[in-house]
Amino acid sequence: MAFVRNPAPRWHEQVPGARWFRADLHVHTLDDLPSNKVSIPPGLRGSPDDPAFRKAYARALLQAAIARHIEVLGLTPHSAVLGGYGFDSVTWEIVETWNNDVDDDGLPFRDKIYAVFPGFEPSLSIGSRGVHLLFLFDPEIGRERYIAAFHGIMGGASPWSNGSLRNSKLVPQEVFECLEHLRKEDGGRWNYLCLAPHAFNKESGVFGQLKSQMLGMFPAHMVAGLELDDSKLPADYSNVKWLESAMKKYRQAFFHSSDAYKFDTQVTPKPGEVGYRFTMLKLASPTIEAVRQAFLASDSRLRLAFERVNGELVVASNLPDPLAGSRPWLRSVTVAGGTSFFGGPNRCQTFYFNPDFTCVIGGRMAGKSTLLDGLRYFGGYRLPEDRSLTSDVEKRGRERFAAGNTSIEVDVVGAVSNGGKLSQQWPAVFFTQRELRAVVDDQALLRSLLYNIVPECAKRFQWIERMLNRIDQELEREADSLDSLQRVLGELEEEFLAVSSARKSLYAFEQAGTERLTRSQADRAVVLSFKHHLKGIIEEVRMALEKIEGVSVPESSAEQVEQALHKVERELVQLKAGPVTNLRAHLLSLEERVEAATHVAEELTRKVQKEVFQALTEQGVSVEELERFDALTQAAERYEEVRLRVEHTRKQVEYHERRFALLERARHRLVLRERELMRRVAGEIETLFEGFIRLEIVPDGIVDALEGWIASVRQPGLTRWWNDFCPKIRHLPAGRDSLVTLILRQDELLNMSDNVRQRLKEVLTEEQRRRLRTLRTPDRYILQMKVAEGVYKEMNELSGGAQASLILSLLLVTNDNRALIIDQPEDELDATYLVNSALPALRRLKGRRQVIFVTHNANIVVNGDADHVIYLEADHERSTIAAQGAIEMPQVKAAILNVLDGGEDAFGLRRAKYGF
Repeated sequence: MAFVRNPAPRWHEQVPGARWFRADLHVHTLDDLPSNKVSIPPGLRGSPDDPAFRKAYARALLQAAIARHIEVLGLTPHSAVLGGYGFDSVTWEIVETWNNDVDDDGLPFRDKIYAVFPGFEPSLSIGSRGVHLLFLFDPEIGRERYIAAFHGIMGGASPWSNGSLRNSKLVPQEVFECLEHLRKEDGGRWNYLCLAPHAFNKESGVFGQLKSQMLGMFPAHMVAGLELDDSKLPADYSNVKWLESAMKKYRQAFFHSSDAYKFDTQVTPKPGEVGYRFTMLKLASPTIEAVRQAFLASDSRLRLAFERVNGELVVASNLPDPLAGSRPWLRSVTVAGGTSFFGGPNRCQTFYFNPDFTCVIGGRMAGKSTLLDGLRYFGGYRLPEDRSLTSDVEKRGRERFAAGNTSIEVDVVGAVSNGGKLSQQWPAVFFTQRELRAVVDDQALLRSLLYNIVPECAKRFQWIERMLNRIDQELEREADSLDSLQRVLGELEEEFLAVSSARKSLYAFEQAGTERLTRSQADRAVVLSFKHHLKGIIEEVRMALEKIEGVSVPESSAEQVEQALHKVERELVQLKAGPVTNLRAHLLSLEERVEAATHVAEELTRKVQKEVFQALTEQGVSVEELERFDALTQAAERYEEVRLRVEHTRKQVEYHERRFALLERARHRLVLRERELMRRVAGEIETLFEGFIRLEIVPDGIVDALEGWIASVRQPGLTRWWNDFCPKIRHLPAGRDSLVTLILRQDELLNMSDNVRQRLKEVLTEEQRRRLRTLRTPDRYILQMKVAEGVYKEMNELSGGAQASLILSLLLVTNDNRALIIDQPEDELDATYLVNSALPALRRLKGRRQVIFVTHNANIVVNGDADHVIYLEADHERSTIAAQGAIEMPQVKAAILNVLDGGEDAFGLRRAKYGF
C-alpha cells in the first residue's frame, strides 16, 4: 500500500522556507533484536511478535526523541525486518505511528517531530571485514518497497548469523545500482541518501577498513556525510592531510548522531541513547532531497551541535534559533483587492519570507522590483538620495504596489518593536542597483559600511563621528565669536583712548569741583554696567524656566520605570507651581529695583553736573570754554563704562581662545582614536576575506574643506602649489602632525618655495589662521582587491562588476542588524569575485540578519544557499506568485533552472561543453 503523508503545516507557517532542526540520523530499532544491543525501555511488556507491543515501542521511541528535542529521525537498523526475516518491520511501524497517530496530549506526533526517515545500516562486501553504510529513504518508498530495497541490497543474504552481523553479497557499486533500478521502477517518487557511519572506526568504518587502493574503487561521490565518533570534532582529523580536499571534492560534511540502540524518556540522554549526539540541519521540507541539500550546503545549512569544554563534548552554547526570536523579521506580506499589480478584484496573494535569506526571481516585468519598492514606499523607509530614483520608487510603490485602496497586511515576528509604521516594527535598509554603485564614489556611505564591520567598534565609531561633527560646529561658532569679539575689542580700545583723553583734559577745571562730577560719572557707569550684566543673567534664567515649564515626562511600558517616572512628574508639577512661579516674581522685582538704582545714579550725575556748571560760570569761564567742558564731560562720563567693557571683552576673548584650543585638542584625540579603530577594521577585513580585500587608510585624505579655503584666499601661486602637492598627501610619513598644522607652520614636508611661503604668510592674518584651524580633513578610505598574487587594484580602478562585488561583500559582513534588501545586486557582477567574496560573506551572515534579494543570477540563489525563493510570473495586468519555497521543492527547482539557467537543455549543453 502506498504511503500517504499527512500534512503538518505548523513548521513552515512558523518559518517559511528552510529552518533549523535537531537531527539524529543514526537510530537503531527493535528490528535489531538479534544483536543483543537493543534495549526495551522500562514499562514495556510483551513480545515483539505482538503488533500491540510494536505499536507501544514505536510510541515510546518517538516520545523519547521528543523529550530530547530531536525533530528529525533517521531509523537505521542493521535489518529492515524484525529479526532479519519475515515482513514485520518495527521501523516501518514507527514511521506509520509518526505519520498517523497522536501523542498522549492529543497533538499529532508529526507536529512534534518534523521528519522520520526509514533506513538501514547494512555491512557491504568490501575490505577485510566489510564496511557499514547508512541508507535513508523518503517514507514515500512505502513499506513493501522499503523491505524489498533492503533484501535487494543484501543480495539475498540474511543480515544475522547467531547474533553476528553478516555482510551483503554485493559490493558498493552493485548496491547503488540496485537502489537506482528500484527508484526508476517507482518513477522516482522517492529519494535516498547514503551516509558513512563511524567512518574512522577500524572495525566497520569506511576509512578504518579501506586502504588507499580500495578507497579509490569505492564510490565516494555517493556518500553525503561522514559520521564523527562521539568524542571527536573535525579538528581532531586535521592531521589527515588528504581528508579535507577529498571532502571538498565530493561535497561531503561531518555530522554527529547517536548510533542509539536504546532510549528512555529522561531529558538528558546517555551514550548509546537516542539524542545523545545530534546535528543541526536546515530543511525546507521533510524529505531526503532537503537533507541532501543541507549536506551539500553544509557551511550554511548544517551545524555541528557540540563543542569541547575541559576535554569533554557538550552541547554548544550558540546553536541556531529556529524561530529567530532575537531579532525582528518580516514573515509575510499579504496584498489583496484594489488595483495593485499583485492584488486586484477578488484576488489575494501572500508573499512569505525567510528570517535568513530570501530570493525573488522571475522574468522581465514580473514585478520583482515593484515588490521591493512597494515595501519601501508602504513601510515608510528612507528613499534614495537621487531625486529621479526616488520618483521611480515612489511611482512603483504608489501606482503599482498599493494602487486603488489595496489592502496590505504585514506579519513581523521575533523581537518586534512597538510602532505604527512597518519601518518601526521591522528596521531595514534598502538598496537599488544605482544606490549600490553610488557607494563606490561616496566616502560617507563607505564610512558607514566600514563602521559596522567590527561589532564592538560600531557604537564607538558612531559616537566619535557625532562628537567630531559637534566639535566642528562648536569650533565654527567659537571662530565666529572670536572674530566678532576681536572687532568689538578693537573698536572699544579706540573709544577708550578717546574717553581717556577727554578725562585728562577735564583736570584743567578741577578747581571748579569737577572731581565730584568724575566720581559721579564713575558711579553711574558702574551701575549701568551692573544693570546690563544683570539683565543678561535674568534673560538666561527666564529661558531656563521656559524650558522647565515645557518638560514632559515620557511614558514607559515597564511598570517599575513608570513608577519612577511618576515621582519625577510629581516633583516637576511642584516645581512649576511653587519655586518657578516665585522665581519669576523675584526676577521682575529685581529688574524694577535695578532700574530704580540706575535712575538714582543718573539723577545724581545731572545734579552734580548742573552745580559744576554754575561754579564755572561764577568763576568767569567763557561760553566757548563751557561748551568744550560740556563735550569733554559727555565723553569722560563714559570712561568707566568703556574701561569695564574693554576689560570684559578681553576676558571673553581669552575665554574663547582657551575654549577654541581645548576643542582643537579634543578633536585631535578623537581623530587618533577613530584612526586606531579603523586600523582594527582594516585587519578584520583582511582576515575575513583572507587577503582578497584590504583597506588602506590615508590620513587627512579628504581635503575638500581645505581646498575650499585655498580657493577662497585667491592667491594663484598658493593654488598652483596646492594642485601640485595634493596628490602627494597619500605619501606623507605616518605619525606626522595634521595637514592643517603643517600648513600653519609652513612645514618642510609641504615642499613650499620661498615665494609660496611669503604669499601664505601674507594670507594668514589672525582671522584666517583661526579659520584654517577650524577645518578638519577626515581620513580617506581606499578599498583594494587582489587581482593576482601580491597585486592589488584600488576600487576605482576595478570594473563595474568587481566594484559591485566588493561593496556587496562589505554590506554582507557589516554588524548592522537591520534587514538588508537589495534589488539585483549582481548587475555586472564578476562571477569569480561573487564566488570568492560575496557568497561566503552572505552564508556567514545567516542567523544574524534577514536578507532579501531580487536576482537573475543562479549563483546567488544556488551557491548562496537561498533559504526561500519567491518565483513571480506576470502578464500585462497582474503579477502572480507561481511558486515559493526552497530549492528542494520540485516546482522551485524547476523555476530556478528555467528562469535563471535557461532551462534543462541549456544547462545540459553548458555541462557538456565544460566537460562535466
